Amino acid sequence: MPDKRTAEELQAVFDRYEAALLVAYYHDEQPYLYSIDFSTGIACREYKYALLGCGANVAEMLAGWFEFSQMDFQTAIVTTAFIIGEVKKVDAFCGGRTNLMAIGQKSGTLRAAKSPALLQVLEDEVERSFQEYKNTWATRAIEMIASVAKRWKADDQMKG
Repeated sequence: MPDKRTAEELQAVFDRYEAALLVAYYHDEQPYLYSIDFSTGIACREYKYALLGCGANVAEMLAGWFEFSQMDFQTAIVTTAFIIGEVKKVDAFCGGRTNLMAIGQKSGTLRAAKSPALLQVLEDEVERSFQEYKNTWATRAIEMIASVAKRWKADDQMKG
């Protein structure tokens, strides 16, 4: 039986639910990613990686720091856990349990990234390591300032 709702009524159904769908597959050994935003009904081709959901803006910025195509599965999982953890910190709508999956290039099969409990341990370890890195930032910044100051001083002496 055909749906007798108007276009506006049908759009209202999509407007009530903020959802997105990711379609991923391999063809001729090349990955293809498409995201479909239900609120707009627009499908977009994604390149390198696809980010969906309310924290996608922050995740996009963080993902730009990394070259996922050069990573093995384990490194990509750790990097993804870092990005998800950072997004959860700044987006009030992001949270809950993390689930990670990957599609095998050769097999085309979907691989789960371990159990939720192990992923939580991984997220905790990533956070601990990131805190250690941030704690070294002040020392590294002082080293950078000293290096720049030396170059400045040498440049001034050459000009003077």
